[in-house]
Amino acid sequence: MEVIFNILCKKVASLILKMQKMKSKGKNLYILFLLIITQVSCNNNTATTKYSNGKIKGKYTINSKNGLAEGITTLYYQNGVIKEIKNYHNDTAQGLFYQYYSNGRIKSKGYYDNNNINGQRLFYDSLGRLKSVYQRSCLKLP
Repeated sequence: MEVIFNILCKKVASLILKMQKMKSKGKNLYILFLLIITQVSCNNNTATTKYSNGKIKGKYTINSKNGLAEGITTLYYQNGVIKEIKNYHNDTAQGLFYQYYSNGRIKSKGYYDNNNINGQRLFYDSLGRLKSVYQRSCLKLP
């Protein structure tokens, strides 16, 4: 547990240094970030952030050896409904992802390949009906 906490603290310190270099427009985001970080609690390899009202904002799986995001990340709206589910490998978005409206209906789903949306992405209206399909290829040329 102590190892996870130390790794998380190092990552947070690094992010804080980056955010301090932001211009005034980013200062509000920096303050919000600090408020959220004060709410972080760790249990095994899971970190949880909370809104100021105590409701869960996000659940993250952290690799205890390197402190990087590894596995499923789930974000929530303030009403407790899931907002987004995404998979990470070595701090990189990888695999299927799902986004939801605040009413709980599917908003979009697609696939990440090395932090890039790749392949078919489906978009739905707030009633859950398919509204559009977007195709994207992230081919890397040598």
